[in-house]
Amino acid sequence: MAARGRDRGRASDPREPTHPTETLLPDLPVETYLRWTELARRVASDPGSTAEQVIDAIARRARAAARSERLRPRLALGSEVLASARERIGRSLGAALEQGDPEAQELEGPTLSIMLALSRVAPEPDPSPASRTSGPPDGGVRVLIADDDPRIRRVMELFLEREGLEVAAVAADAEEAIRLAAAERPDVALLDIRMPGGGGPAAARGIAALSPETRIVAHSALEDREPVLEMLRAGAVGYLLKGMDPEELAEATRRAARGEPLVSSELVGHVVDELSQRVRSEARMDGVREQRARRIRRFASGRGMTMVGQPIYELATGLPVGIEALARFDSPPHDPEPWFREAWGLGLGPDLELAALARAVAALPSFPEDLYLSVNLSPDTLLSHGFAELRDTLPWDRIVLEVTEHVPIPDYERFREPIAELRRRGARVAVDDAGAGFASFHHVVELSPDLIKLDRRLILQIAGDDRRRALARALVAFSEEVGTSVVAEGIETGESLRILRRFGVGFGQGDFLATPSSGALRPAVLDLALRPAPARIVSDAAPRRRPPTW
Repeated sequence: MAARGRDRGRASDPREPTHPTETLLPDLPVETYLRWTELARRVASDPGSTAEQVIDAIARRARAAARSERLRPRLALGSEVLASARERIGRSLGAALEQGDPEAQELEGPTLSIMLALSRVAPEPDPSPASRTSGPPDGGVRVLIADDDPRIRRVMELFLEREGLEVAAVAADAEEAIRLAAAERPDVALLDIRMPGGGGPAAARGIAALSPETRIVAHSALEDREPVLEMLRAGAVGYLLKGMDPEELAEATRRAARGEPLVSSELVGHVVDELSQRVRSEARMDGVREQRARRIRRFASGRGMTMVGQPIYELATGLPVGIEALARFDSPPHDPEPWFREAWGLGLGPDLELAALARAVAALPSFPEDLYLSVNLSPDTLLSHGFAELRDTLPWDRIVLEVTEHVPIPDYERFREPIAELRRRGARVAVDDAGAGFASFHHVVELSPDLIKLDRRLILQIAGDDRRRALARALVAFSEEVGTSVVAEGIETGESLRILRRFGVGFGQGDFLATPSSGALRPAVLDLALRPAPARIVSDAAPRRRPPTW
């Protein structure tokens, strides 16, 4: 059999064929032929190629037929020349159609008619038996065709039956393909990647489950690499491009039936390149991930992470009632939030949170006995094995546990028991970042906190925003109704402080009162860090009520 799949340049002249075979072209207007040949030249023709020769020959014969009023132009070509050109033209026009070329879409019908006519040329006899592929006889191979385009289904059916294969069933979508494969048990299933019902991958998985003996081959005009890999992962033994000549399609189908893996030669380089790039990328990502993990482990071991404290004041008296422990890192960004997010992304979130908790609690013996320590812990950390080991060593009657709005709690029932156990040990619970989003209100309802901490972004703009003031008043009213204290975070101006006192907020923290400082967690400067806040805190009128102190 003559080799297929490569354009052979000027191997022969279609005007003087060495093995002429007459081809009857479809009955189309000459204007359609001329438009089609212009399209084919634009997308498929290289100077001197067999594709260019065949396109020119079709244009000449169409004009000649029009002049002589013959509506069915005939073309005499050497079959090897025609096979080479037909494959090139079919692939190029198929790709143009997939890419949305307007001219290709408008001429889709004539293209199918012309390509079908060109495929009806019988191949030259191959004088060399050694060149034939060995294997089982051609007969007996049953094929399922699945494609959402009825014209492509019909063309493929004609191709395969002409080459002596049996088309057992034809499907228009993935679900129908799975059902027919289970019923017919074909030897080979040719699956379009983009058909409805989940596409080729869904059909491949279903067929592999219900008819495991069927060999699955992806069939598409697309040359992008990801669908190739997706189909191979789904169980396909190969990938073929639409536009192949009938002989090559039939031979590939026979090879698939024999269990031989196959991929179009044009795609082998792409697939190998994709796989090698993916391996290199994953290796680089693994290296970067391990480097980041080592950095988080260094922080968790106590190197590079320090704890600072921000005093929390009773706004009516200006006296400190507690300190919130905050982590700081020696590597940029110094803001702790990105580091904790990265730790959770690496599966090291509980390790870093527990390390920060242990370092903060270590300073508690130096605190005055009437001050509490406020710490942030996520639900997953509370449920971790590491926390269970640390829990019995901590003075919970002096600790406030903050649950942030930004941490989801998918199962409150599972979370309530650890919280109840800590409360039995004397701990208090605060919902942090209240007012930042819906989750904080859900936390408030489900957890019945002892404190509600107003989000700092709410407080920062409270002086100039009526809606934020209304939300703050509503949260204060709610807290009074259920007997919960309110702590305002982010107090950075005197105006914000005056508004909050007027609303009846009992406690607060922020840079206007005291900035976070490592001194707040060091005994040597503890008294200085915890001295009463500036007199400006209590210089205004007294608040409407005196919240309970701790």
